[in-house]
Amino acid sequence: MTNDNDNDNEMPKPGVMSRPEVGETLIELDKFEAPFQREIKLHAVEHESGMRMLRLNIREKRRFTVLDIDAKTARHWAKLMSDWADVAESQQDPKD
Repeated sequence: MTNDNDNDNEMPKPGVMSRPEVGETLIELDKFEAPFQREIKLHAVEHESGMRMLRLNIREKRRFTVLDIDAKTARHWAKLMSDWADVAESQQDPKD
């Protein structure tokens, strides 16, 4: 993607990757480790058309899963995950 202030000498902002060859800009939101040697990365994706998605990259050793989801799906999924975490934590053995 381009902007009005394109300058070949300008450095990209940290965490922002422009991919004009595929018509999208990625903004890294978070990267963290999950159980069983998994790594999760979240990116905000803005397509040249203006469409915005949330990209989830899940790495399990040498296997990668990539999901692009819209805001409605992200909100629904986030609520379900939060509700599940609340229940799971409330049922956890106090010794853990």
